[in-house]
Amino acid sequence: MDIAGTPRFLLPGRQYETCLARRGEKVPAPLLFSREAAEALADLLLSVYPDGPVLFVGHGTDHPAGQRYADFAARLRERGGRGFLGLLRGTPDFAAAAAWIEARGARRLTLVPLMMTAGRHARQDVCGQEEGSWRSRLTRLGLEVTPAAQGIWALAAVRELAERTESTKG
Repeated sequence: MDIAGTPRFLLPGRQYETCLARRGEKVPAPLLFSREAAEALADLLLSVYPDGPVLFVGHGTDHPAGQRYADFAARLRERGGRGFLGLLRGTPDFAAAAAWIEARGARRLTLVPLMMTAGRHARQDVCGQEEGSWRSRLTRLGLEVTPAAQGIWALAAVRELAERTESTKG
């Protein structure tokens, strides 16, 4: 039995480029394919997590597509700074996130992996209870952390946003 799936990506980075080069069929645009798309996703995720401060944690990249992370973060600031983006690899890093939390005087927050699926990074590095995870580090800072231990593709609203984006692109 053959099983085929359509890959979905957050960024138009290396993995996306490799997939485009290998597949003979159309690959859907990544969620963060443009500044406007990054802004739309930031707006949507803030509405999905409406209560209190939200710390989004992305993987990070040294690929030029990493600019989309900066666009996402800028939109969070434009929307009042209730959300912040930190990256496992790159900046803003954990120290920057901790400074944002301290400046807000937050005692609790929602921790959201800005990742398509709840793979190893989301489960262990972000939301895990292991010593070096962002969740455990935030807890050691005295915060009450509510982890959203799922990838953003698990959210129907995100899938609907992707579908609307695809239909407008033709």
